[in-house]
Amino acid sequence: MNIAVITGDPRKPDPRRIEGKYNSDDHEDLLHLHTAMVELEARRGYKVRYLDNHDTLLNDLQKLKAAHSIDLAVNFCDEGFDNRNSTDVCIPALLEILQLPFTGSGSHTISRTGDKNGVRGMLQALNVSIPRFHYVQPGDNTLALPFPFPALVKPNSIGGSVGITADCVAHDAQQLQHAVAITRERFGAAVPVPVEEFLTGREFSMGMLGNPDDGYTVLPLLEVDFSVLPEGTQPLCGWESKWDYNSEYANLFGCAKQAHLEPAMMQQMVDDCVRMARHMQIHDYLRVDWRLDVDGQPRMLDVNPNSSWCWNTFMAEMAEWDGIFYADLLDLILQSALKRYKLVPANVS
Repeated sequence: MNIAVITGDPRKPDPRRIEGKYNSDDHEDLLHLHTAMVELEARRGYKVRYLDNHDTLLNDLQKLKAAHSIDLAVNFCDEGFDNRNSTDVCIPALLEILQLPFTGSGSHTISRTGDKNGVRGMLQALNVSIPRFHYVQPGDNTLALPFPFPALVKPNSIGGSVGITADCVAHDAQQLQHAVAITRERFGAAVPVPVEEFLTGREFSMGMLGNPDDGYTVLPLLEVDFSVLPEGTQPLCGWESKWDYNSEYANLFGCAKQAHLEPAMMQQMVDDCVRMARHMQIHDYLRVDWRLDVDGQPRMLDVNPNSSWCWNTFMAEMAEWDGIFYADLLDLILQSALKRYKLVPANVS
């Protein structure tokens, strides 16, 4: 079984990172990935190669296909083509054009989930509870909200929590005006700016493996532990927690804990996630963020198909609580894709 793993390009700039380029943590992530794939090569008989040069990616894939040297592409390019976050849809689209089987969700799903406005509408149509929201139209400076403060200003179509920082939380009209101005400056003033109620209850992340046709396996629920933040810090798991390793928010990823909820609430969240994932045709793996409102009821915050594959992420931590270690998690993602494409699974050696 010939496997081609596609990642971001470490040679190119990466605007999501605070240094603007790959750093030592990113190279450590790649080292863990390579180590896990070596284990799978021995276990499954895979022949693994890595494609991380985006300047030659199209040509490399065409050559592999012509030589019958690629059975499955592993799309671990969270960064987007050329490490541009807005082009994350391009990798699955390219693989679809070349008619190559690949892990994770297709271009249509990635495009739909990248449009936060569209996701909100879809979730409402599916009767999934979400935070109340409002759109500040271009040129509108009245900023009248149909719900009370606090509020969270966020860009509509950028992933990786880019543009969602502590400055985006507003507790009054002046802070809201500042947050909207920052978002317009960064992402353009010609598009509506989404503003949603900022929930301050417990926050959870739910990981799932599987496919719409075969069903999903739900991993143990993770809770973000905001108690590790200094007093007065906004309880927000945003850009700083993922990309600013010197930030006080960086501790959030190392201090998550397994959550235990009432069975009825947990089942409601699972049912909502499965219904959403089937409707959106999310493949192989995903992570969904939730937060409790003032009444203690769960509301879906965000949908993450192709959630981060790295060894120390929320997804990997949830899997480990279920006895699924990193190499096993990657194997489950690959096996899910192979089953979906009705390819003959690799023999266990």
